[in-house]
Amino acid sequence: MNQSAMADLVLSNGAEVNFKVGQDALGNPVVSYLQISFSRAKEIPQGGVSATLLREITISELLSLWFQESSRSFLTNRDEQSVWHAIHNGGGPSGRRGLPPTYYACLAYVYVRQCELTPNNPTAEIAHRLQVSPKTITTRLAQARKIGVLSGRKDGTSVTRAGGVLTAEGKKLIINFIKESK
Repeated sequence: MNQSAMADLVLSNGAEVNFKVGQDALGNPVVSYLQISFSRAKEIPQGGVSATLLREITISELLSLWFQESSRSFLTNRDEQSVWHAIHNGGGPSGRRGLPPTYYACLAYVYVRQCELTPNNPTAEIAHRLQVSPKTITTRLAQARKIGVLSGRKDGTSVTRAGGVLTAEGKKLIINFIKESK
């Protein structure tokens, strides 16, 4: 297998970047490991790993790449509060027109996160926090699945079991929402 196929990011001179994400003491996602190297099959370009090359790497880009690929569902605490705020303020009666896709992506994100925290009853926890009925949350999660921002359950278990992941489309909507809210 070719090493660059495994690289998380390839820089302009062919340098391969690999990284890992962990959580800091406050629970925020942070880059915990960073490796920059050249494939053994390639000649090292003039200058190697230079200051100019290092400026091509931004932590926010790495975290964005990680979030897009990750099955885990956490943002920074501040970004997560923005998502909760969007759900709380944007979740009024939807009527025939429905709610915007960003709302459903935010709800799906919160749901996936809540499944990690309280797997036995995430819907009730969200409903309690938003002061709406669990049936409202269940209906809106079904719509999130229907529009493709929340996947079905991985193992195909019954509908009464909590689960699912934020889809690539859902992640894209969340990333755009976070960028716009800053």
